[in-house]
Amino acid sequence: MKRVAVIRSNFLPPTETFIYEELKRLKRYRAYVLAKKRSNRKKFPYPRVTVINKKKGWRHYLRKNKIDLIHARFGHAGIDLLDTKRKTGLPMITSFHGHDNPRNRKNRKKYRNLKKLFRHGEKFTVTNRQMGRILREYGCPKRKIHVQHSGIDLAKFRFKARKRPKKGPIKILYVGRFVEKKGAKYLVRAFKRVTKRVPNVKLTMIGDGSQRNQIKRLVRKLGLSKKVNMIRTLPHQQVVKQMRHTHLFCLPSVTGKNRDQEGIPNVLKEAMASGVPVISTRHAGIPELVTHKKTGFLVRERDSKALAKMLLYVIRRPNKWKGVGIRARRKIARDFDSRKQTARLERLYDEVLRNRKRKKKKRKRGVKR
Repeated sequence: MKRVAVIRSNFLPPTETFIYEELKRLKRYRAYVLAKKRSNRKKFPYPRVTVINKKKGWRHYLRKNKIDLIHARFGHAGIDLLDTKRKTGLPMITSFHGHDNPRNRKNRKKYRNLKKLFRHGEKFTVTNRQMGRILREYGCPKRKIHVQHSGIDLAKFRFKARKRPKKGPIKILYVGRFVEKKGAKYLVRAFKRVTKRVPNVKLTMIGDGSQRNQIKRLVRKLGLSKKVNMIRTLPHQQVVKQMRHTHLFCLPSVTGKNRDQEGIPNVLKEAMASGVPVISTRHAGIPELVTHKKTGFLVRERDSKALAKMLLYVIRRPNKWKGVGIRARRKIARDFDSRKQTARLERLYDEVLRNRKRKKKKRKRGVKR
């Protein structure tokens, strides 16, 4: 069985369940995780995780464990590994996910050697086609880019067709960090408009982040304290439970002032897999996931008025909820099932190792001549 070293500086933040799912589902490759720090061990109890801070230690580890291939998670990890790659001679795949996109101003210092990474790296995975276009804009050859969606475990999300409640409020759910690119303030402002037309509606917002207090103040300022329930980050199982009991899901993502973007948010995939109609924005890779009025609903970024209008449109058409939910579930099963995506990743590993083998043979022929 071939061996792949998966490099993640912190193994593993709570939002990166998709990486853990991939590791668990690899069948033809044995994965060894190398990290500078380990966190959330109970949530991600992967057995082969080694914490090493010095790059010299990385090289020793890769040789000792007879690693065949390096998989760097996030662009900055790929850059950190350039010297290690050169000294070990191992092929490397680097995965770009969202906040590590080269347009993000926070990444400028980290990406001084980006062109070098694109020159020496074998393949680069992106979560959506839009991210692929950004990498090409910064010098990555098109032939090296591979769209690799982050998958979800469909078995965890039981489908349930949504209906308008006979009694009680219509429930809208938001799950995400309270940071600029999640667009929470636009949802709160839109929700205020919605309550003027449809009083019997509730909004639950789950998450933490630097803007949480700011959102809390906005809720109070708009007189929504009785209609908006703000809950701190919950364990994943409880988030799944919240999805089972909601009627609509809203995540109005935006491009941050520092040009930070989403990839394709996993929480949207989870809501769609559960049968919840989703309302989101035409942002980053989201339109590759959500087809407007077929598998969900989309509005432009940073437009509370348009978002309120769309929420009202969906609330007033409960006859559409079931059909949208069924088509959304099919979309996730076809394109975002973690089993299928992991099998696809293994085929990419195969391709990189085959190409390496061919290059070695060519070099040997050249020496003989």
